[in-house]
Amino acid sequence: MARGLRDRDLAGVGIPWGTPSDGARNQWTGELFYRLQIRNLATTPNVQVVVDLARHPNNDLLLIGGLRARIVF
Repeated sequence: MARGLRDRDLAGVGIPWGTPSDGARNQWTGELFYRLQIRNLATTPNVQVVVDLARHPNNDLLLIGGLRARIVF
């Protein structure tokens, strides 16, 4: 994880890999995110990529976009 341009922001990347126990093909996942902290509100847009879906051999790539929000009182 790396500190962003602003002191309380945060950028990150994750790359997990998994091997199913039933012999299905290996699956790779990647995520990029940037947490923007504004006072007591944090918003985190992210993009996830899944390559070689283990349970769906006809699909090689899946893209997922997301947005998380957190409010601290």
